[in-house]
Amino acid sequence: MSELPVSVIVPVYNAGGYLSQCVESILGQTQKNIEIILVDDGSTDGSGKALDAYAGRDPRVRVIHKENGGLVSAWSTGAEASRGDYLCFVDSDDWIDASMITDFLVHASEEGSPFRESEIIAGGFLIERGSGSPQRKMSAAQPGEYTGERLLTCIKEKILGYENRTMILSRCMKLISRNLILKNIRSVDKSIRMGEDLNIMVPAVLDAQRVVLLDEAPYHYRFVGDSMVHGYDTGMYDNIVRLRERLEAAVRERKITGGLGMVRAEFMFLMLLELKNEIRRRDVPAGKARNSFAAAVRGSGMRELLSSYGDRISAPADRLLAFAAKEPSGLRFYLVRFLFLHH
Repeated sequence: MSELPVSVIVPVYNAGGYLSQCVESILGQTQKNIEIILVDDGSTDGSGKALDAYAGRDPRVRVIHKENGGLVSAWSTGAEASRGDYLCFVDSDDWIDASMITDFLVHASEEGSPFRESEIIAGGFLIERGSGSPQRKMSAAQPGEYTGERLLTCIKEKILGYENRTMILSRCMKLISRNLILKNIRSVDKSIRMGEDLNIMVPAVLDAQRVVLLDEAPYHYRFVGDSMVHGYDTGMYDNIVRLRERLEAAVRERKITGGLGMVRAEFMFLMLLELKNEIRRRDVPAGKARNSFAAAVRGSGMRELLSSYGDRISAPADRLLAFAAKEPSGLRFYLVRFLFLHH
């Protein structure tokens, strides 16, 4: 095994009471030979001092303090400072099972293999809501090894544009060859916040020569109701447009068959998030919310997207949004808005 097989990278910003469970789950890994890089992204709540305390007690821990630059800036700083063969990302409000890295390394290619610098070993995750049983989320593709033509047709040519992703595109719950991340950091748009992981993971998957999907969910994603993705975002539409541009560039550069169609379908699903963003807003009168909703439908060409790819939508909430988008200025908007605000 390599002298340093894995670097675990944790971007941290005001992690509060969640930080201990996250870091302790990494320190307690059965795979002891790891590097742990904790990136303090300008925290103001004392998280930075807590990270320094971890570094003082365990020589495997390195702490990087930087000015606040956002999530992408934080994890990319950690990636560039890393030394491991593989990178493992864990967000600071999540945690991992003790044997995750050990179990994933079993499936890594042997040293000297041509796949060693261009592979991804991926599992699923559990959505932890604080009460009740966690919800298990897995990639839609069958567990197993994907290389060559199978990787191209089953993963790369279907990576975007589906409600249930062929492969989960979070940078977390994976071991990713460090080389795949570093070669694609240059193309990442650090201003993108919604869907930011697509920034790096789409080009990384498209460049991978080997992908292993595991039927395991050792990563625990903490559902935080007041996080960015669950609140109103005034810049979401512009964010989605920028993300679409980056995804189009990624598939064009790699000449992926049907790539632009995949991105169009993905754009439709991203726009459903924007339509939900507009229909649930409470900071403006209903009429103004309706006008914003209608403008988003017109500006994105949503009706045409729904005509081409609408049959891929099955989630009830998204079907309601699609229903409203077909007549965005009419009574459908008010009906669907009432349902979203009262259920």
